[in-house]
Amino acid sequence: MKKPNVVYLLATIIVLTAQLVFSQVTIETYTSSNGISGKGAFESNIKTILKGDAQRTETQFKFTGSIMKHMNKKGTDIEITRLDKELFWHFDDQNKKYSEQTFAEIKAMIEQGTNPLDMPAQPEMEQEDEEADSEYEWQEPVVKLDKTGEKEKINNFNCEHYIISVTTVGKHKATGISDTLLFVNDTWNTTDANSAMEQTQNFNQKLSEKLGFENIPQKGFSQFLNAYKDQMSEMKKELDKVQGYPIKSEMVLTTTNHVKQQTTPDEENDEEESVDVTDLKGSFGGMFGKKLKKMAKKEKANEPKLKTEVFQVVTETKNISYDTPKDELFTVPQGYKLK
Repeated sequence: MKKPNVVYLLATIIVLTAQLVFSQVTIETYTSSNGISGKGAFESNIKTILKGDAQRTETQFKFTGSIMKHMNKKGTDIEITRLDKELFWHFDDQNKKYSEQTFAEIKAMIEQGTNPLDMPAQPEMEQEDEEADSEYEWQEPVVKLDKTGEKEKINNFNCEHYIISVTTVGKHKATGISDTLLFVNDTWNTTDANSAMEQTQNFNQKLSEKLGFENIPQKGFSQFLNAYKDQMSEMKKELDKVQGYPIKSEMVLTTTNHVKQQTTPDEENDEEESVDVTDLKGSFGGMFGKKLKKMAKKEKANEPKLKTEVFQVVTETKNISYDTPKDELFTVPQGYKLK
């Protein structure tokens, strides 16, 4: 067997290591969601370009629901985050303008009780969460990690399939009826992208520390997540046991409606159609059959839902690539004016 060339091997290792450590990494992800309780459904494509203490994000976002889709903006949102300069730049390509916000300004907003990075609060959502917390006595969450053993190649990544579930039972104080919260994370993980994911995690950790994210007041979407912090923290503990990073994952939170069924009076339908005996003269494929089908559909529509989807989101990493650093991607382009 021919002895390997030590110099060649060493040179190859140095080149590969340099690519991972000193190159810029680009991560392309796709996200879709049904929103919260069926409101605010959206999808987005995000390209994240990372180099040291600088990050560029190019986001194409659109609402997909029948109402909010009319609020969609055209074009791509571009933002640059500079940890070394402690600021954000946000670009308006159409008008060749950009805005600038320092970390100090964001921290000041947080100290004043506002969350500059969050979606607006939804009063009806906050009220529902408060009512649910006060009406139920919740048990400790039960966590289950299922290592399915299934393997699949997704977007050129070798992935393994894991399912993590968090079940929380709550007893309604007034009626004694129990309902169940079920939080499921169906994820396909890979160890092929450890370097890129570690760079991203390190950057986000530094950003969080500089902005003091742990002290951000809970509002809007953050308040919604905070309402289920027990479930999410238990799920994170199990995720930490799983090897690799998620390439494709779907998180779904559902709740049963047993209390609502028992406490909501049934509405009688006075206009329900009856089957006329004269219809029996025809075949079941004629008017009689059509009327039976119509009644069955109406009955099914009036049935109370046994389970409600509170939240659903799918995230998929489409591609990860390495390239030589391009400093111009992380600076303000020439000709752009500060707003």
